[in-house]
Amino acid sequence: MNLRFDEKGKYYTTHVSKQKVYVRIMAQGLLISGVMYLLPDNRVKDELNNGERFVAITDARVRQPGSDVLLSSSETLILNKDQIVWVVPNDASDESDSPTDDASGS
Repeated sequence: MNLRFDEKGKYYTTHVSKQKVYVRIMAQGLLISGVMYLLPDNRVKDELNNGERFVAITDARVRQPGSDVLLSSSETLILNKDQIVWVVPNDASDESDSPTDDASGS
C-alpha cells in the first residue's frame, strides 16, 4: 500500500477501505436492490447526506414493487439521490433481493 503523510500528520493512501452493505431502495416507483459501499464507521444515512448528488449501487436489480419480474440489472447503477424515497439495509441472506438472484426470482 502506498502511504503518504502531510505536515499535520494526516495520512493518504491509494486504497480506500469501505464496508459492503446490501440495500433495498425505493426510487421513482421502482424497487432497487444491490450493494452500497460505506466508509468505515459511516452509516447509510451518512452516505446519503455527504453532499454528493449521486450514489453508486453495484450488482443492482430493478423491479416493480411486489413483482418478481426483473426489469433491469447492472453491475453499477448511478442513482440521483433526489429520486430516493427510502433506503433499507438488507440482510444478504434474503434470497428475494440478493444481488445474485436471477430474473425468475428462484
